[in-house]
Amino acid sequence: MMVDPNALQRVSDAIRHPLLKTRIADIAMADAFAVVDLLSESFEHIVLKDHLEARTTAAKAMANAHGDATWGGLKKLADQPGCPVRNIALDALQRRSQ
Repeated sequence: MMVDPNALQRVSDAIRHPLLKTRIADIAMADAFAVVDLLSESFEHIVLKDHLEARTTAAKAMANAHGDATWGGLKKLADQPGCPVRNIALDALQRRSQ
């Protein structure tokens, strides 16, 4: 089996795609490939500054991750004013701490 050494960079580029629907699909792809922890800085940017639909999709992907970087990102989101992204973060923190 061959592994593309540029795959992570391609996923990183894809989650910043200018079209919202494509970006959302690519965020879900990053989640499916379990690389959200490796792209935690990009995901933090998305959940704080993107369109709400992309923000919630990225927050759900972060909730599925297991690393310390996404844990810290979820904690930052939990401190945000009330919104769907904050609710996802709070649920994820509770689930991941069990």
